[in-house]
Amino acid sequence: MNNYKFLFFITFTLFLINNTFGKSIKNTSSNDDKVSKKNSDQDQHYLIFVNNTFGEINIFEKPKNLKRKELEPYEFAFSLMDEIHELIVENIDTYKEPEKLEEMEKESKLQKRSDEEKPLTSYDNSAFVYPISSIGNSLVLTAFLSKSLVNKIKKFDGVEDVVPDVKAKISSDYNENDILRETNWNELSVQPDANLHLALLSQGMYHKELVDKFDYNYYYPSSAGEDIDIIILDSSFNFDYEEFQNYSNRYVDKNDKFVELPHALKCGNLTYDHGQYVSDMAGGYKHGSAKKANIYGISLPTYESEDEGIYFESRDIFEGLDYILKYMIRPHKTVINLSFGSLLDENKYWERRTYTEYENIINEIVKKGAIVVVSVGNEGKDVNFNYVDINNKNKKTVPCILENTVCVGGIDSRQRSDIEKNYIKANESNYGKNVDIYAPYYITASIFDGKYAHNIESRGTSFASPLTAGVIATIMSENSNTEYDKDSILVHLRKDAIPFYLNDELQYIVNNGKHIVYSSNDKYNGCGISAGNKSCDSCQSNSCNLLKSKLYDCNSINAEFVYDIDYNNNNNSDYACYIQVPDDKKNYPFTIPHYNVDTCFDKIEELVYKNDYFDSDEYYQKECERKSGILFNDGKGDYICLSYYTFDNAGGKFCLLAGPSAYSQNIKKIYCVNDLYTSINVCNQTFNNDKSDKNECYQKIVEMNNSSKKIFDLIQMNNN
Repeated sequence: MNNYKFLFFITFTLFLINNTFGKSIKNTSSNDDKVSKKNSDQDQHYLIFVNNTFGEINIFEKPKNLKRKELEPYEFAFSLMDEIHELIVENIDTYKEPEKLEEMEKESKLQKRSDEEKPLTSYDNSAFVYPISSIGNSLVLTAFLSKSLVNKIKKFDGVEDVVPDVKAKISSDYNENDILRETNWNELSVQPDANLHLALLSQGMYHKELVDKFDYNYYYPSSAGEDIDIIILDSSFNFDYEEFQNYSNRYVDKNDKFVELPHALKCGNLTYDHGQYVSDMAGGYKHGSAKKANIYGISLPTYESEDEGIYFESRDIFEGLDYILKYMIRPHKTVINLSFGSLLDENKYWERRTYTEYENIINEIVKKGAIVVVSVGNEGKDVNFNYVDINNKNKKTVPCILENTVCVGGIDSRQRSDIEKNYIKANESNYGKNVDIYAPYYITASIFDGKYAHNIESRGTSFASPLTAGVIATIMSENSNTEYDKDSILVHLRKDAIPFYLNDELQYIVNNGKHIVYSSNDKYNGCGISAGNKSCDSCQSNSCNLLKSKLYDCNSINAEFVYDIDYNNNNNSDYACYIQVPDDKKNYPFTIPHYNVDTCFDKIEELVYKNDYFDSDEYYQKECERKSGILFNDGKGDYICLSYYTFDNAGGKFCLLAGPSAYSQNIKKIYCVNDLYTSINVCNQTFNNDKSDKNECYQKIVEMNNSSKKIFDLIQMNNN
C-alpha cells in the first residue's frame, strides 16, 4: 500500500481595490455637487460645435432601415467622431493625466455590460468622444481633450468651434457653505437620494415638528477616505462590478509573487457572500461610507454545520491577523474591520488561551498604528456578561470587549415611515458597557451574481461595523496630518455622535460631522441646526418653534435645556443650554465679550424657579424624550414615561412589548416605566410603591396610547 503524505495549509487571499471615485458623464452632476474651476491648460471636456450640412441625426438610437439619403448625416457625424478618437489615441502623450483616458475606457466597458447603466447613444465606438445634441444642421459633440488637440480639431471639416465645457451649479435644498463651516471639511460631496443607512450618518436627529420631509442625501468630505486602507477579514470578495468600478492598477506583494489586481477581482468562495456585503458598506460606490478608500479583502475559509451554521475558525482568523500585522499596516493610515466574534469564558483554560491570543495580536496591530473596528454581534445580549443564555452565562464577546477595539452596535435603521423611531438600538444587536458606538443595523447592499448586480436589503452589526470603519477613514483622510489611534478616534467619533439612551444610560450613534438637518422640500417650522440652519434672529417663540428648535439643538449635545414654561403669556423667550463639564475643565479660563457671570446665573435661576420648572409637565416630558423615552400625558397633569430597555435590565419594572411604528408591529421592543419621569401613582414603584399596580398601570398606558398612537400592538410583560 502506498503511503501518501498530505500537506494541509490554510490559504487566504489578499485583495486590494483602490476606489478612486471617478464618475461617468451620466453621474457627474448627481453624485458630486460642487462647481470646480478648470485651469485652461488642464485636460478637460470640451464641446465641439459642428455644422452637419447633411442634416439631423437621432443621437439616442442607432440608425436602422434608413434610406441612403437619411444615412448621410450619420456617416458624416460618425466619420468625424472616428477621426477625433484616432487623434486622441495617437496623441496620448500630450495629456497631463493620460490615466484619465484609461479610467474612461474602463468605465465605458462596464456601462456596456450593465443593463441599468447602458448609455443611450447612436455612436459607441469611443469612450472619449460622443454626440450630445443634434438639431437641424447643428451637431454638438463632447470630447475629453488635451489643450494641444483643440486647435487641431478646429481645422476638421464642419467644425465651427471647440470650447471648454461649463459646469452648472445644481439648485439644492442645502447650503454648501453652512456645511463646510460646520464640518471644517475642505470640499463637500453629496450623493443624492442615498440609502437610509447612509443618510442617517450625515445629519443630526430628525424631528418632524421642525423639518417637513426627511433628507435622504448622503453628505461627506470629498476626500472620502482617500489614501486610507480599510482591511476586511471576511468570507469572500467580488469587486468585478459597478459598485467597485473605480480603481487604479496596484501591485501587492504576496508570498514573493506580484499579482496585478485588476486581473484578480474575486477571491474566496463566492457562495458565502458575507464579505461582499461588508466591503460594499465600507467602500461601495453607491452604498459605502468611504468611497475613495483602498479596500483590502482577506478571504478566510468558511465552515458549516447544522448547529453553528456558517462560521470561521480561530486558527484562520489568527493567521489572517498575523498576516495583516506583518505585511499590511501603514501607520495611522489603516483601519481593520472584523465583522465576527466568539463567546469566550476567561475561566476556562483553553478558551482563555484563545482570548489571550486575540488580545495579544490586536494589541500588536494597534501598536503599529492601525485602528481595529469590530461588530458587537446579533444575539440581543450583553457582550460583557451573557445574562440571557444560561449555557453561556460567564462568556464574553471577543474581540468586542477587548480594550483596543472600537466595538460597534446597531440602531433600528429601517423606519422610513417614522424616521424619529430609528434612533434606538436594533432588537437583535448586542449591547453593553464595551460597545463604543452604534451605527445603522439595517442596510441595502449591491451584490453581483455573476451576471447582474442586485440591491438586497440585509441586517446585522456586521454592516454597522464597516459603515463606521468607512466614517473613520473619511475622518482620517480629511485630517491627514493627524495621527489617530483608537482612543483619539473614539473621542472624535463621540464628539460628533448623536446621543441616545438605552437602559437609562447614554449611548452614541455615529455621525460624520455634519449635523444640520435639511428638509428635502425646503419646508421648515423651526430654526437652527435642527431645522436647516435657518436663522433664529427673526423667529418669535410662538411663530416658528423657536424654543423647540433650541431644545433639540441642545439635546443634540446631550445638554440640559431650561426655559420659561409660560413663555406665551410672559412674552419671555429666554432659555439656557448647559452641559456638565469634566473636573479637569472646570477651572479653564475663558473670556466672552459682553458676558457677565452674575447676570447669566441670575437669569438661569429665574428660569429654573419660576413656575416650578423642575416640577412641571414640560420638564418631565423634555427629559423623558431627551433620554429616548416616550411620554404619555392625559392632559390633566398626569404623565407616564416609557423608556427602552433590554430584557436583562427589565426585571422588577412595569414593562410591555410594543412595535415602535405601525409598520413594525411584528418587531416588538421592551418599554418600561421610567419612575423618574412618571407621576401616575399606579405606575410609579419608586415613589409610590404602596399604590403602584402593574395591571392598572398597563390599562392607563393603553388608554393614553389609544389617543396618541405613539406605540403599537401593546402586550403586557410578566417580568417580575
